[in-house]
This record gives sequence, C-alpha cells and structure tokens, in this order.
Amino acid sequence: MSFFDKLNKMKQFAKEKVGKAETTADSQEYVDAVAQFKATKHELTGFLESAKKWHKAQTSALDSFMGLGVSTATVQSTDVTAHNSLRAFGTFIAEAHTAQASALSAFKAQVVDGINDLIEGDIKACDKLIKKASDARLDFDAKQASFKSAVESKKASQADIDAAQAKADEAESQHNSLKREVLVSCKTIEDKKKAIVTAQLGEYAKATVTGANEEIGAANKFISSTQ
Repeated sequence: MSFFDKLNKMKQFAKEKVGKAETTADSQEYVDAVAQFKATKHELTGFLESAKKWHKAQTSALDSFMGLGVSTATVQSTDVTAHNSLRAFGTFIAEAHTAQASALSAFKAQVVDGINDLIEGDIKACDKLIKKASDARLDFDAKQASFKSAVESKKASQADIDAAQAKADEAESQHNSLKREVLVSCKTIEDKKKAIVTAQLGEYAKATVTGANEEIGAANKFISSTQ
C-alpha cells in the first residue's frame, strides 16, 4: 500500500469517527452471522471457564478419595471379620476410583478439550478474519472516496480516474472475498458447537452412566462381603 493510500485510509477512519464519511453497509446475513459468532464466543468462553473449574475440583476430590483408600490400608484389626471388611472397603475405594476417573477423563476429553480446541482454533481464527474484513472495508471506502474525488476534480485526468477506479474495484473485491470467508467460518463454528453440545456431551453422559454402574457394582460387592 502506497503512502498516499495509507493517508487516505487514515482520513477515512478519522471522518468515520465523527460521522462525516460514507461507509459500506454489510448485508443482513453478514451482520447476523457476526452477531451469532460473538454470542457463541461469549457463551462458550463462560462455559469453558465453569467446566475447567468443575474438572479441577473433581480431580482434587478424586485424589482425596484415593487417599481415603490408602489410609484404609493402614487401619488394622485383630478381629477377622473387621479385618476382611477393611480390606474389602479398600478394594471398593480402588474400583470406585477407577470408575469415577474414567467418567472424569471423558469429561476432560469430550467437554473441556472439545470447547477449548474450538475457542483456540476456529474462534480465534474467525476473530482475526472479521478484523481483516473490517480493515478491508475501511480500505475500500477510502479508495472509493478517492475515486469519487478524482471524478469530481477538474485537475484529474482520465488516467487518474481509471487508476482510482481500479484501486477501488480491487479493494471491493478483497473486502467481499474476506466477508465470504467470514460467513463460511461462522457456519463451521456453529456446526462444531452443535457437535459439542449434542454428540460430545452425550458421550460424556454415557461415560458417566457406565462409571456410575461400575461404582454401584463395586459398592454392592462390598456390601455383600459385610453380610
């Protein structure tokens, strides 16, 4: 970009700030897509923060639960029934820990990592793309203003006018191309969001059911050993 083009772009930006410049309006489709993207970004960022906090708390609780099992092994009894019950309880803790750890691992993989990957990948990339499209719009409007100025100028030659129009046309093409990329990116993000809140949350739920059943089985086995 030439110094002259940069200067005109700065002038366009300054005029827009005070409402004295013509600006290109985006289509309603584009406006709606960007608004939905921003909402999704906000929602998933908050959801991820809560998911990470819960996962951290559950991981800590799981470690403490395993510590309970280890402590159980240090408790001794001269009574055979009590001794056997203590050892069976230790086994129950170990099996229940494995079941809970499996469900927690599924939560990390399907929910935490799934959302984090979407935010760090597609969402951050779309953010940058939207900013590029906005900058391209500013560049187009600046060059379009230069073209109109050349047309209205008595000093501009036809060659000057044609050159200004060519620059404006090229800037417009770049702007439209970036907007199409934004629309595709926004659609991809919504599709991936849908996959997370349906399929991936569903996989975590299945893992939770499996873990719960395994924990119940371990508990019933321990209860039977005490009777």
